[in-house]
Amino acid sequence: MRSEIEVFKALGDENRVRIAMMLRERPMCVCEIDSVLDIALSTVSSHLKILKTSGIIRDKKDGRWVIYSINEENGFVAEILDIFEKKLAEDVVLSGDRIKLSTLPESVCTKYQSV
Repeated sequence: MRSEIEVFKALGDENRVRIAMMLRERPMCVCEIDSVLDIALSTVSSHLKILKTSGIIRDKKDGRWVIYSINEENGFVAEILDIFEKKLAEDVVLSGDRIKLSTLPESVCTKYQSV
């Protein structure tokens, strides 16, 4: 029961729900998430840490970058996020996030910029 409670706690914040919903669309690096949320990068990192600790997301190193994705191995997380997706299908904030995400230029991430 403890791990399920941690999932609910982690999803008790609007920005963390927004991040989880974005990551359901596709894996992303922190700069992409930051561009959509438009909040301090340190705050985004803090939210990502909470989501990872709760088992909702996982990360994978890709060179110098860390790519975040939904933890597909956790069936409970998938069920909860399905419910959120259905209940929040018409949410204005999440709809705006989807639009921003679909129009993000590749250059938003320093990963794609030449060094």
